[in-house]
Amino acid sequence: MKEMTLREIQLFELDILKDVHEFCMANNIRYSLAYGTLIGAIRHKGFLPWDDDIDIVMPRPDYDRFCCSYKSKAGYEIFAPALDNSYLGYARVCDFKKSFVLSIPWCTQSPTGLWIDIFPMDGLTAEENLRKVYKRLRHFEKQRMRIRLQIEAFSKPIPLYQKFLIMMRNALHGSTNIKKITDKYEKIITADDYEKSSHCGNRSILMDFPRDKHPRSVFEHYETKEFEGLQLMVISEYDACLRAIYGDYMTPPPEEERVQHPQKIYWL
Repeated sequence: MKEMTLREIQLFELDILKDVHEFCMANNIRYSLAYGTLIGAIRHKGFLPWDDDIDIVMPRPDYDRFCCSYKSKAGYEIFAPALDNSYLGYARVCDFKKSFVLSIPWCTQSPTGLWIDIFPMDGLTAEENLRKVYKRLRHFEKQRMRIRLQIEAFSKPIPLYQKFLIMMRNALHGSTNIKKITDKYEKIITADDYEKSSHCGNRSILMDFPRDKHPRSVFEHYETKEFEGLQLMVISEYDACLRAIYGDYMTPPPEEERVQHPQKIYWL
C-alpha cells in the first residue's frame, strides 16, 4: 500500500464532505463546517495548510435525522451511536473502498478508511449543573478509551497472560461493554431538549469544555462560504462561535502547534 500525502488526504475527505453536503441539501438537514474546518473556510477559503481532517456540526434534531437516513451516492458508510455500530459519541462517515487508516479502531472493532466527523449540538443544562455532568461524561469517556486500547492490544500477538491482565484491569474499572457505556453517555448528553434549551454545545467530545457553549440562536441561521472551490454551509454567527472557543482565530498558531494526527493513511 502507498502512503497518502497530506493533500491527497484533504482532497479525499473533501469528496466525502461533498457527498454529505449534497445529501443534506436534498433532505433539508442543517449543518455547518466547524472547528479547524470552519477556521480554514474563513481564513483560507479551504483547509488550514496543515489540517488533515474535516469536522462539521448539526443541531441534535438534524443530526438524529441524518444518522438514521443518510445514504451515500459514493458508497461511504456511516457509524453513529444510534445505529449500534459505533464506539464513538458522535457520527463518522467513512470510506472502505479506497483508503486504509492505521490507528486504534475508533469506530468499530475493524479498521476503516478515511472519514469526516459529524458532531451533534445538544441542549445544555443549567450552569450550576454543567460541571457535574462533565465529570460523569469524563468517567464514561475514560472507560471507552480503556476498552478501545484493549481492542488494539488484542489485535496484536501478545502473550495470553498479558491479555488476561488487560481484561482484569478493565473489569476492575467498570463495565467492559462499550455499547452500554456509549448508551449511558448518549442518554446524558441528550437529556436536555434541544428545542427548549437556551444554549447548546458539543458534548460528544470534551476537549473544548466549557468554551464550546453557545446561545442556541447561533445555530438557527446559515449561509454559504467557499471551501476548496465548493460553496458549503456555515452558521451565520461563525465569528462569535469561533471566538468563544479559540479567541483570535484569525491569527495562525505558532509553528509547533500546527500538527497533524499521528495515524498513517494508505491507498488500498
